[in-house]
Amino acid sequence: MTSVTVLTAERMLEIEANSIVGGSVVGSNLILEKFNGTTIDAGVVVVDPTPLPYVVSLMVSDPAGSDLSIGDGKAYFRVSDKMNDMHLSAVAAHVVEPSSSGLPTFQVHNVTVTVDMLTTKVSVDVGENDSVDATTPAVIDEDNHVVNTGQLLRIDCDIAGTDTVGAFVELQFSA
Repeated sequence: MTSVTVLTAERMLEIEANSIVGGSVVGSNLILEKFNGTTIDAGVVVVDPTPLPYVVSLMVSDPAGSDLSIGDGKAYFRVSDKMNDMHLSAVAAHVVEPSSSGLPTFQVHNVTVTVDMLTTKVSVDVGENDSVDATTPAVIDEDNHVVNTGQLLRIDCDIAGTDTVGAFVELQFSA
């Protein structure tokens, strides 16, 4: 058997009057607005002002092209105004076809202020595709890790490895 609940017009108006129709943060409190115009202070809202990191992935060599080769300036990146005064907080490398001999190794160089940003370069182990488990992890130079608007960064390939095809370097910047 089905039961039906019938609401009176008075009850419907009461529900409508108490329905939340808007909200805003005032100071650090969430203020909810009811249909009838009254407000409810829902308490303190905590907002983390720390911006999310920016991640830039740069293609260093074409995955459908020829073998990776050594050289400076394999890829370039301009620092945007949204990244002003951020710091390089992580770096990674990936190759599509792994090296059969030699570790593909990359340096991040700030062209504008002429400094290398890694004290230990990022590398991909022989037979591996990614630096995530590299025997020797990359180390960011704490004296040269801050970037500013308009600076030009480049990726240098210092060791190409053998038969390595398709390389990418990922840079993460944090506040």
